[in-house]
Amino acid sequence: MVVSGMSLQEKAEELIKDHEELIRRWRRFMPKLNRERLKWNVYPRLYQNSLTTNRKNKWEIIMFFYSKKDAEIAICRPCFFTTFIHDGELWFAMCVGGDKLFLFPRHFRERIVERENFIERIRNSKVLESISDCFMLFISLNHWYVAEPRMQGSDDLRAFCESGMLLGKWLTDKVLIVKTFLSVDEMKMNQFVEYNNKFNLFLSNDMFLAHKGYDYDDGEMFDIEVTNDYVIPNESWFKYLINRGNIYLITLARTNVKRQAENLDEYNKIDEMLTTIIDNYSEDSNS
Repeated sequence: MVVSGMSLQEKAEELIKDHEELIRRWRRFMPKLNRERLKWNVYPRLYQNSLTTNRKNKWEIIMFFYSKKDAEIAICRPCFFTTFIHDGELWFAMCVGGDKLFLFPRHFRERIVERENFIERIRNSKVLESISDCFMLFISLNHWYVAEPRMQGSDDLRAFCESGMLLGKWLTDKVLIVKTFLSVDEMKMNQFVEYNNKFNLFLSNDMFLAHKGYDYDDGEMFDIEVTNDYVIPNESWFKYLINRGNIYLITLARTNVKRQAENLDEYNKIDEMLTTIIDNYSEDSNS
């Protein structure tokens, strides 16, 4: 249980111990939620729930579903978050991926509020208008969070979600402090290329889940024709997005494709350079 006398790192390490229990209990709960979901007739809809772990930490879940098809995918991508007080300020903590904990201080939430154009763009449903807190609105629409590997000798953090790029620092190898956020409009071209590759990966994984009924395993092989449909924005890719009915993702995808097309030569040059850097890093790590 998180108590006031702990340091920030101690609080984070206490919370991250809940991750396995959260995932295990959500998986047990999903069949019941799926039965309830089949009875839902009104969309869009906001879903909220909470649970208290054996370590006496209370976690919240908030998700926004645009359609029945969207709900099928989104409930497989829950984001568990909790709050705590540190040095007199409110912090949010979110369990991400297999073993990561993202910490969001007040500064990050203030930066979200400052982005009036971004907030106006994502508040595109009457249901979303009921979420007055901009940070809660942000986490209700994002289901994917991934951080770039921690570089040796550096604490700088680069992470991504559907909405954009997250910047901050590593507190430990498993705990990340997110300080600010860049929407697509604010990114430099090299940042946009990194983000867009991650965005395409997020949707590719969602497409595979929708098609197969389970998440893609890196060890699983499937034919190249189907692979291209998943990873390359094309007619089938956009057909999936339209069928899913998630207006937010559709808008982001169109924005990304337009910016890539308008800067195609520069985009391809940076993409090729980033691929070379990643390949060299992988070779050095394996040697």
